[in-house]
Amino acid sequence: MFAAANRAGLPIVVHASNGATYGARQAHVFLDQLLTAAPDVPVQIAHLWGGNGFSADALAVYGEAVATRRPATRHLYFDVSDAALAVSTPELAKVIAERIRQIGLDRMLYGSDAAFDNHPDAQASWTAFRNGIPLSAAEFEKIAHNVAPYLREQQ
Repeated sequence: MFAAANRAGLPIVVHASNGATYGARQAHVFLDQLLTAAPDVPVQIAHLWGGNGFSADALAVYGEAVATRRPATRHLYFDVSDAALAVSTPELAKVIAERIRQIGLDRMLYGSDAAFDNHPDAQASWTAFRNGIPLSAAEFEKIAHNVAPYLREQQ
C-alpha cells in the first residue's frame, strides 16, 4: 500500500498502532519497512504516537528517527489529535511536550479526531490540548497555523 501510494503521489495518514502490543519494535518496523516504501509523499502518523493507548516507546523511536534526520523521515508528519486525552499525569504531559519539541513543531499538525461516542468536538479537543500539554503560547500558535503539505495550495 505504501509503495502504491508513493507511485500514485498520494499522501498517507496512518493509525500505526496495532493495539496493546504496540511499542518500539512496531515503530521500527514502520520506519524501516513501511515508511521507506513511500519516500516521496507526505506520511502523517495519527495521534502523535500512532493511536490507541499512549506508547512512550513508539513515540521515543519516532522522535529519535526525526532528530537524527533518518532519510525515511524527510516527509514524516504527526497529528496531535487526542495527545492531551492520553495525559494522566503532569510527568506524562512533559514527556509528550518534550517529544513534540524533539520531532519539531514544523511537523506537528492539529487534529481533533471524530466527535462521537463522548469524544470532544474540535474546539473542546483544542482546549484540552492547550490545557493538558505544557507548551508555550508561541508553540501552540505554530502548531495551530501548520497546514498539512497535502492541503497546501500548489504553486
